[in-house]
Amino acid sequence: ILFWGGQTLHAAQVTLAWDANSDPVAGYRLYYGHASGNYQSNVDVGSTTTHTWSGLADGQTYHFAATAYDASNNQSDYSEELVCHTITPSSGTGGSVSPSSTVFVTSGGSRTFTISPSAGFRVSNVLVDGQSVGPVTNYSFTGVTTPRAITASFVPDTTYYTITASVT
Repeated sequence: ILFWGGQTLHAAQVTLAWDANSDPVAGYRLYYGHASGNYQSNVDVGSTTTHTWSGLADGQTYHFAATAYDASNNQSDYSEELVCHTITPSSGTGGSVSPSSTVFVTSGGSRTFTISPSAGFRVSNVLVDGQSVGPVTNYSFTGVTTPRAITASFVPDTTYYTITASVT
C-alpha cells in the first residue's frame, strides 16, 4: 500500500488516499499515532482507497499507516508510514490568515499562508511559533519537521497627513 498524500479539509481533519493493492483484498485498516510504529487509533475502511480522518488535535505530529486484509481476515504488515505535522493558523480582529484552518503537511513539506487585513486595517505583526517575523502579508513554511503555528494581528490603518499652511 502506498500513501500518496494528505490534504486539509477543515480544522483537525486529514484525507488520506492510497493505491489499491494489486493482490485481491477484502479491505484496509488505517492506523495513526503520535510516535512511529505506536498506533493509538485505527479504523476499518473496507475496500475504499480514501478516508477522511476527523477529530484530530492541532499542534501534533501524526504517523499514519495502513494494512490490507483478505476475505479470511489475514492482515498484511503495516505500510510505509506517512508522517504529517499540523500548522495551526489564527488571527485577531481586523483581518485573516488563509488558509484559516489547521493544515496537515507531510514531513519535509512546505505550505504558504497569506495574511490579509480587512478594509481599514493593516497587518501589525505576524508570529511564527511565537517569534515575530514582522508585518508580512505572506509566510512560507519550508522543510516542516514539527508542528507549527502562525498568528496574525491587525491594527486600524490610520494615515496622517501633513498640512502646510501659508498666507498670501
